[in-house]
Amino acid sequence: MPAQEKLSPTEQYLAYVIGGGVIIAMAALFFAALGTVQDDRYTITMLTVGLAVIISGVAAWLILLHPWEKFDDLRTPYFTGQDEHAQAASAEAKVESQRHAGPDDLTLIEGIGPKSAAALAAAGIVSFAQIASATPEELERLVRQHKVRLVGSTDTWPQQARLAASGDLTALEDFQKHIKGGILHDDLTQIEGIGPKAQAALYQAGIRTFQDLAQSTPEALRQILVTAGLKTVSPQTWPEQAALIVRDDLTGLKELQDEL
Repeated sequence: MPAQEKLSPTEQYLAYVIGGGVIIAMAALFFAALGTVQDDRYTITMLTVGLAVIISGVAAWLILLHPWEKFDDLRTPYFTGQDEHAQAASAEAKVESQRHAGPDDLTLIEGIGPKSAAALAAAGIVSFAQIASATPEELERLVRQHKVRLVGSTDTWPQQARLAASGDLTALEDFQKHIKGGILHDDLTQIEGIGPKAQAALYQAGIRTFQDLAQSTPEALRQILVTAGLKTVSPQTWPEQAALIVRDDLTGLKELQDEL
């Protein structure tokens, strides 16, 4: 419910004047009804004064404040539903403009070059929304059908396309910083105990994301580290820390890391 506007000082003053006139007029009628005043001239005078004050206050309100200007602005609809119609028309116009807009620049997606974009266009895929709704396997098959050699993987194309379709290019650029060879590589050094060497060993073993790490076991991780010559590193809490990041429980992650 919209907030009520406060009265201006002038409006408050006029309200007091008009209210005073109403009180005087009502008092005159009250005394006349009770018959406590013997001379009717007093009650008539009070009534006349009260009505005069009311009329004067209303006249001053009309002259000084021009109240009709607040309620007779034909440029602004009041309670007519025109706002809703205008919003609906705007949404329809936006959809219509998107329908007639040119194809998206698919090369904004990491891994899609001019040849891959041409292959996708030949298959009828010309927008970020279409890529976002497709699977990596479908996209790879369509590109290879046109004998275009892929550089890297298509795994991240749908996720990149969703960010591009939303117009959040900053988030897209940040996401692309973690893509290597078309494959997402999370910054695993956010896990307490993982340094650059341990991260490189995990990447080499195919553990590239927090999700991969959360699904691993300490024993399997320890074997990877031993193979890489990192025998003194303990991965006992790495899956638990990664699971907290996947669940976006950063408070729980900080508490666990503080204990470590």
